[in-house]
Amino acid sequence: RDHVTRIKREFEEREARIREENEKQNQILNRQSKLVGELRQQFEEVSLRFESESTLWKQEKTKLVENIKSLNSSLLEYKNHAMMLELQETERKSIQEKLARRMSSLQESEEKKPMLGYVRRRSNKAVVIEKLSM
Repeated sequence: RDHVTRIKREFEEREARIREENEKQNQILNRQSKLVGELRQQFEEVSLRFESESTLWKQEKTKLVENIKSLNSSLLEYKNHAMMLELQETERKSIQEKLARRMSSLQESEEKKPMLGYVRRRSNKAVVIEKLSM
């Protein structure tokens, strides 16, 4: 009988240990399951934020590309405008020089014409025309 009682007690002790271990394992599984759930939720939140930021970044990139194209277009227009202004300035200078030569030529021809009742004399490298007193 001692032997049976001892086996029965060992059996009950093993059964209690197994139950205790099962409970511990169930608690561990529950904690792991809870952690996995929390991690999954965090992962989903991070994924959504990443997707949102990625979409915003793509939109911003598209805007920047459009702005760069617009700036390049404006730069080309300004370069063309600057070239036109340079050409106009060159033409203006040429016309001014021609006019200055023509005026100089006209002044020289006017100075060579005799003026009745006036006398020409040079004073400090300038030509002075005075009316003769009669």
